[in-house]
Amino acid sequence: MTNQRKTIYDVIIGSPEHLSAEEIYLRAKKRYPSLAMGTVYRNLKLMEDAGEILHIRTPDGADRYDKTTSKHDHMECIQCGQFVDLPTHDLLGLIREQTGMEIQSYQINAKGICSECMNKN
Repeated sequence: MTNQRKTIYDVIIGSPEHLSAEEIYLRAKKRYPSLAMGTVYRNLKLMEDAGEILHIRTPDGADRYDKTTSKHDHMECIQCGQFVDLPTHDLLGLIREQTGMEIQSYQINAKGICSECMNKN
């Protein structure tokens, strides 16, 4: 693993948040000043392909990256942009029970308002 890739990986692993490529770049650049944005994108793709990180595609915002690689879903606050894991414990079992179909793949990115934003209103 190159020093640049290790720096990028450490930023992802060390963050409790689901970071965008730009956020990863800005944090990693503080540790590795000569780092280029293209290097971040290349390494994110390599880490995704190797199963080291999870790439979360978002249709109307910046894609995010997650250190938790096991299958899980996400929710985004439409007011502040906070991105969190969504507990969907037995969703696949419920869908199988309701439809009789076995799901091969899926990705849920729900949108809502987080408790902090609800409390502000």
